[in-house]
Amino acid sequence: MQFDADYLAAWLRLFGSHVPAVRRAALVVRSDGAVRRFDWPESGDASDELYRTADLAMRTGKDITSTATVPTAEAMADAAIVAAPLTTADGRRGGVAALLEAPATQRATAMHLLKWATGWLAEMPVAAPGAVLASLLDQLSAAAGARTVETAAAACATSLAEYLNCERVVIGHWRGDRFELTAISHGSALDRGSDVAQHLSAALATCDHVEAVVLIGRDGEPPDVRVAALDAMARAQRREYCLVPLTSHNTSQAGLVLLERARERPFSAEMVELYGGLGRMVAVVLSAVRWSTGKRLPGLDWTWHGLRRGHRLAIVAAAGVALTALLAVAGPSNYRVVEAARIEGKVQRVVVAPFDGYIKAAHFRAGDMVESGAALAELETRELLLDRRHWIDKRSEFEKQHRKALATLDRAAVTIHSAQIDQAEAQVRLIDLQIDRAELAAPLTGVIIAGDLSQSLGAPVERGQILFEVAPLGAFRLAIYVDQDEVSLVQLGQTGTLALKAFPANEFPIVVREVSPDFEERNYSVRYRVEASIDPGAMTLLPGMQGVARISVGDRSYAGIYFSKLTSAVRLWTWMWLP
Repeated sequence: MQFDADYLAAWLRLFGSHVPAVRRAALVVRSDGAVRRFDWPESGDASDELYRTADLAMRTGKDITSTATVPTAEAMADAAIVAAPLTTADGRRGGVAALLEAPATQRATAMHLLKWATGWLAEMPVAAPGAVLASLLDQLSAAAGARTVETAAAACATSLAEYLNCERVVIGHWRGDRFELTAISHGSALDRGSDVAQHLSAALATCDHVEAVVLIGRDGEPPDVRVAALDAMARAQRREYCLVPLTSHNTSQAGLVLLERARERPFSAEMVELYGGLGRMVAVVLSAVRWSTGKRLPGLDWTWHGLRRGHRLAIVAAAGVALTALLAVAGPSNYRVVEAARIEGKVQRVVVAPFDGYIKAAHFRAGDMVESGAALAELETRELLLDRRHWIDKRSEFEKQHRKALATLDRAAVTIHSAQIDQAEAQVRLIDLQIDRAELAAPLTGVIIAGDLSQSLGAPVERGQILFEVAPLGAFRLAIYVDQDEVSLVQLGQTGTLALKAFPANEFPIVVREVSPDFEERNYSVRYRVEASIDPGAMTLLPGMQGVARISVGDRSYAGIYFSKLTSAVRLWTWMWLP
């Protein structure tokens, strides 16, 4: 069978009348050495420029977009001509051109629809009389004039049911990752909440991978695992289904058409290509309606709700990666040196053993509040008292000898005994002083931050041994040990915050007061001591509390913050190994 003039004219009429912005169209087809021309509107006054452009597209095999000239574009604003080559299913070559009245931003869309229409024309098989196809095209053309997609889909479904002798035709489309029924043939009211509609939607939703026509439920053939849900429905109802994907030229599936017949009137396998071509025709009609109402074909709907779940996740992930990269390169942020910190008393006094002795009593220990002069502990004085008695007795003996020397007028003995008496008196005064100092008193009012002798009663101590450390309340300093890699960034007067383990929900402001050359090794790293002042506010802080300090040292990009140590290590390694 050959495509006849009625079919080609109906195809051009469908394209020209229902694609927005098209004012005139011309079709050129070469057959057996002769060239046949068709125009729309069918007034026969299509300009020579349209025919020449269509013929040029046919001969070159390339798409053409050009600016229309007078008189073709007289009284038109933004006039242009688009043309595309085509090849019919029986091998004949041709070209189609359209005069548009549209701004430049819409011409690419019009060209896309033009190639879309020529695509399914090229794939329509020569399997039905041209007059029948032309009549069907006229019906679909009338459907393309509907105001809503649902009305157009219902008209298409009814037309397909009548011309293909189907008991029912169902059309549906994808909305995001959900499949929705759009229309049912013969004016049936579509109730998406009914059991039939829900079962059909659920079964069709499993067919998103179908890209070609599939015959389902055929008698004597095994079930098709690709469409298992529909196959089960068809066999249970003794029906035969033909599943046709709604696809356009070079695009993926946008929806599905389900043709239904009784098993006694099966679908012909030879007509499968025809059904596929009709599916493309329906896709063109619905796309034209959507385009004229400002919408896109569901498969090409790039609104957020039109995207499927996988596409949405991919877009979100790509946007997140792009935003992260942008912030890492250009986004400034406050760079802070973060290190462990400990609160110390601004003034710390120690209490040491005044002489060698033994612990007699302990009245306070670390953590206790004390008043100035309070007895913290006592040392044993029994040996001191014995020594004092010994030196008192010796002084009495020396005094007797001194008086005897005076009586005998022995001047040398008087001098010696006077010196011995002075020595004995000095020893007694020294012992008295030691006895007085045996009671260890608090040097100031504050808190004991170190020292617990309660479990060391009777233990020996040496002179000068530190027994207690006392710090005043309300006067603190913060000791921060900063890694050598970042100590050069810390300067006097820089501010920051402190979070203590005792008060994790509170942040205390700090100010750097001193960067000391004093250092110590911690965890195989050299760390320098940095002292800062702290404002406790209304909180009661105690020396020895530990936490984490953050010192603001300036602004850097996120990449500079998170990769600063890696960058420093690479630079050092490069310097070591490069000549």
